[in-house]
Amino acid sequence: MRLRQTDKEKRIWDLDILLNYIKQQVSLLEQGLFTVQQRRAIAATLVMVFTVA
Repeated sequence: MRLRQTDKEKRIWDLDILLNYIKQQVSLLEQGLFTVQQRRAIAATLVMVFTVA
């Protein structure tokens, strides 16, 4: 039981780190500092993360 809870806590922690990273990237995106390729890479990464999560 504890192992399952630990895995869940780790997943929550990882998603929290990802959310904070995304929040940082939003300001850069709003300033137009990303190329089209960078935007596509970010979008593809988010799709992969949230499809698996």
